Amino acid sequence: MTSTIPAPELVQPAGAPSTPQLRPDDAMAAPLPDRPARRVVVHVVGLLLLGCYWSLARGVMAVGAMYGVQWSAQDVLRIGLGQVGASMVLFFWLMWMVIARTGLSPRVSNRSRLLQRSAAAACGIAAMYSAIPTSSTLARFAGQMIFACVLVWLTVEVTRAHGVSLGGKLPATPAQRLRDWKIGWMAFVVCVVSGAAAALMDSLIRWAGIEGIPVMQGDQLSVLGIDSPGKFALALVRTVAIEDVVVVAATTALLTAARRPAWEVYTLASVIEVLMHAYTGLPAIMAVLFAVGRVWLYRRYRSLLPLMAAHAVFDVKGGDLPLLDLDYVYRLVLVLLVWAVFIWISHRLMTAAATEAHSPPTSWLRPRQPRFLDLEKACLSRPTRRTYPSPRRRLDPRHLRPHEPLVRSRPSQAFGRRCEVARARLNTQPGRTGL
Repeated sequence: MTSTIPAPELVQPAGAPSTPQLRPDDAMAAPLPDRPARRVVVHVVGLLLLGCYWSLARGVMAVGAMYGVQWSAQDVLRIGLGQVGASMVLFFWLMWMVIARTGLSPRVSNRSRLLQRSAAAACGIAAMYSAIPTSSTLARFAGQMIFACVLVWLTVEVTRAHGVSLGGKLPATPAQRLRDWKIGWMAFVVCVVSGAAAALMDSLIRWAGIEGIPVMQGDQLSVLGIDSPGKFALALVRTVAIEDVVVVAATTALLTAARRPAWEVYTLASVIEVLMHAYTGLPAIMAVLFAVGRVWLYRRYRSLLPLMAAHAVFDVKGGDLPLLDLDYVYRLVLVLLVWAVFIWISHRLMTAAATEAHSPPTSWLRPRQPRFLDLEKACLSRPTRRTYPSPRRRLDPRHLRPHEPLVRSRPSQAFGRRCEVARARLNTQPGRTGL
C-alpha cells in the first residue's frame, strides 16, 4: 500500500501581508506497512552505499595520509575496482526497476517501453565504462559525474516504486517562485554558516598548533585534485546530485514514509556528511550543521530544487572564484554585483506575486500600509470588486483587510442596502434631482 506525498501549498489568510507565506507539511507521507517499510530501509542503505562509496574511500585515504599512512598503487586500484562493482550493481538495479515499472501494461505504449528500457541500458553501460580506472583525472571526474546522474535516475525510480515524491517540480506561478526563492535563501544561509564554522575551526587548530589533530593540508580544491574550471563543473554536478538528491531528499522522504523517527533521519544524514567531508580533518564535524539545516528545510517545506540551487551557488562562490585567479578588488566587485542581482530578482518576484494576488506590491524592506477607504463613497458608488469593512468597526486604517476574498461580505451588503434606501429617500425630497 503506497501513497504519494503531497506537495507544499501556499497559505494566504485574510488580513495577511501581500507576500505568500510558507507553510510546512504536516505529514510528509502516509506510513507504510511493516514489510514495505523494512524494504524501504534496505533501499535507502543501498542508495547511500552506491552514492557515497567513492567519497568515503577518499576520506579514509585522506585521513590516513594525515597520520602518515602510505597508500600503494594496489590500494588505489582496489578502490577503483570497488567503484566498478558499484556501477555494475547500479546497472542491474536500474534495469530491474525500469522493467518492473514499464511492464506489460496498457498505460505504457510499446514505443515508450522500448525507449525507456534502452535508455536505462545505455546509461548503465556508460556508468560501468566510465568507472574503469584511468590515469586521466578529467576522465575520472567525468565518470563520477555520469555515475551520479545515473544514480539520480535510480533514486527517482525507487521513490516512485514506493509511492514517494521528492518534490522536485518547477514552480508554475509567481507565488510559488517567490516561495522557492525564500527557501533557497534559507538554504544558502545554512551553507554559509556551516562553511564559516568549518573555516573558523580550521584556523583555530592551525593557530593553536596542536599536534595529533588531523587538519587538511592546503586548500580544498588542491586536496580534491581540482585545478581547472572543467573539473570543477563536473565535480559540482556530482556533489549536488549525490548530497542533495540522495543523502537529503531520498533519505528523508523514504525514511519518513517508513515511519522512522526524525532523530534517525538527522543522525544518518549527519554521519554521512561528516564522512564525506573527512578529507578536511577535524573541521569535518561542522558538516553536521550543513546536514541538519538542509534536512530540516526539506522536512518542513518539501522542496528540493531550492536546496540544490543554494548548494550549487555556495560551491561556485567558494570554488570558482579561486580558479579565476582574480585580485581581491575584482572579487569584491564581482560579489557585490551578484548580490545586487539577487536583490533585484527578489524584488521582481515579490512584485509579481503581489500582482497575482491583486494586492499592492511589497517593497524589499517592509510592506506598504493599506490605503484608507471612504466607506460612504464606496457604498454610494457603483459596486466594486473590493471587500469593505463592516460598519460596526471603527473607521481606522488598521482595521481594514485588503486581502479578503473578492466578494462582498454580509455586513457590507446590508450596509449597501441601507445606503440605497437612504439615497431613495433623498431623491424623493422636493428640489432634489438625485445623487
